[in-house]
Amino acid sequence: MYQKKIKQLTAAVLCAAMVMNQAPTAYAAVDSEEFLVIENSSETELSQDSVSFDETSNDTSEDIVVEDTDSSDDASIEASEVTEDSSSEDSSTDSDEISISYEASQDVAEDTKASELPEGIEGMPEDYVLTSEESELKQNLVANTEALEMFSALTEGVDYISDQVICVAETEEHAAQIAAAYSGELLSYEYGVAVIDLSGSAVDVATAYSLAFEKDLNLPAVEPNFIYHLIDEVAPQKDAGAFFSEDSDDESADFESANAWWDIDFNDEFLDPSSQYYQWHHDMIGTYDAWKISTGDLHNITVAVIDSGVQSNHPELSGRVKLGVGGNDGDGHGTHIAGIIAAAANNKVGGAGIAPNANIISCQVFDANGDLIADDAILKSIRYVAGIESSGTDTGKARADIINLSLGGPA
Repeated sequence: MYQKKIKQLTAAVLCAAMVMNQAPTAYAAVDSEEFLVIENSSETELSQDSVSFDETSNDTSEDIVVEDTDSSDDASIEASEVTEDSSSEDSSTDSDEISISYEASQDVAEDTKASELPEGIEGMPEDYVLTSEESELKQNLVANTEALEMFSALTEGVDYISDQVICVAETEEHAAQIAAAYSGELLSYEYGVAVIDLSGSAVDVATAYSLAFEKDLNLPAVEPNFIYHLIDEVAPQKDAGAFFSEDSDDESADFESANAWWDIDFNDEFLDPSSQYYQWHHDMIGTYDAWKISTGDLHNITVAVIDSGVQSNHPELSGRVKLGVGGNDGDGHGTHIAGIIAAAANNKVGGAGIAPNANIISCQVFDANGDLIADDAILKSIRYVAGIESSGTDTGKARADIINLSLGGPA
């Protein structure tokens, strides 16, 4: 009876171990007087004296038969004990493997994070989400990889300001957060434009800019603060007769035919084809026909001139110039551009603008010499015209209908 109980107990232990998947597979044989144990663990070792191998089994694994003797009872108990020890060892081993696997995955995660951000860049908080404007900029840059290739040919300090990058931020606190992400310092914040100094950072401008093209990197893009110069002075205009003569084969150059349809009686000197400074562009673009509909006052049109500034008291523009960003024109280029746009007509002075009754907003981005102005100044002016306050707040109302940028740079 006791042997039967021991066999039942052993069977129960082995079956439980099998269910837990921590021990060799075991099941009771058809003959109730013996147990058939299928060994599938190399760690469980049984004494050769207490077991024999069934060579007739169809299983590819070795079948161990525990014989129905007194010693076989002892062997069954011994096998049970070995199985339990093996189960404990397997469980411990599995636990260690899980622990090692978890630690390894953590190391891989850290390595991946480190590979995404170059040394010296702190990055944004883990829960940071790019703003819609930041996401759009990043998408545009990723789609324009040629920009990065072109940048590689530029010279720091000549084509862009050394140790400076710029970006757009919603608030000054947001701008400071982005500066910190690049281990830089926030130099200025106006009209939503942040200028960041990288002189104290381990990251240079080229590296910071290259990260803007990493689409999966949760980091607001920054760009170099590019430098612009006004284009060289245009050579003095030749006598109009050199461009338009009655002997010319160009029909548009025929003074008589060019003005045959003009019936607007304006007395401006440079509207006369015989003038050395004849404004031939009015003929070319059909200004005279447009003037029959409006001269710019019909819808109270305002044009923003982002340039070297505009001389607000110029007789051709007086009363129609509003100073926006910056001051008066110290170079003359911006005033010249404003004159082409909106110089007064029919006042017996000079020429006439394309929209002689339009208003002008002056945004000065070049210095008095027309030199050394950078992207941040241009971007600030554009955002000012678009309705952004100096604090970065969007008023939702544009200050002008049109923006003119007649800017140049090195070829």
